[in-house]
Amino acid sequence: MPIRSIFSRTALALLFLTIFASCTSRYRMELFEIRGEEQRKIKVEKTQYINGGILADPMATEKVVKGRGSCIVLNTGARGDMADTDKATLVGYDKYLRYMIYMQLPENVRVETYPLNDRSFAHLLGEYELPAEDKMFICTGGSLVVDSIPKKHLYGEIKADYENAKGEPVTFQGKFRVKVAR
Repeated sequence: MPIRSIFSRTALALLFLTIFASCTSRYRMELFEIRGEEQRKIKVEKTQYINGGILADPMATEKVVKGRGSCIVLNTGARGDMADTDKATLVGYDKYLRYMIYMQLPENVRVETYPLNDRSFAHLLGEYELPAEDKMFICTGGSLVVDSIPKKHLYGEIKADYENAKGEPVTFQGKFRVKVAR
């Protein structure tokens, strides 16, 4: 086999690998929870797009009710830190930190930036020793950027600040994908 043929096949294989790698890493769906100086990567375990729904009172049992709008719900989770670290005081290693993040959008969602002030809240799940108002974080600023809506999925990016009744802040920042029923 001539060297020219080997070289062209190798170059072609490298080209395909480069194209494949660039397509798969184009949109990294990573979401972070930020508390003060501490940043933790959280996993988006489940997403839900609700067309024809608006956010209800955050303290109500049913968080989304029928109305003229649409909502996105992100169910997130992260493992606590190792017991011998300083960070373990917030969430122990044996705990699993879970949030439900609710965001309200207009009825017809388009590619644009939507403010989340008074249109989003995050509910800290579990933590039964805390009162309900300490587990509910209301959005105080930030936005949701809808990057694209190709066929069945909505690709978005959130950067929003939340605060509970005690004034404890938490920020969510990152990208996600949610299936849109059309």
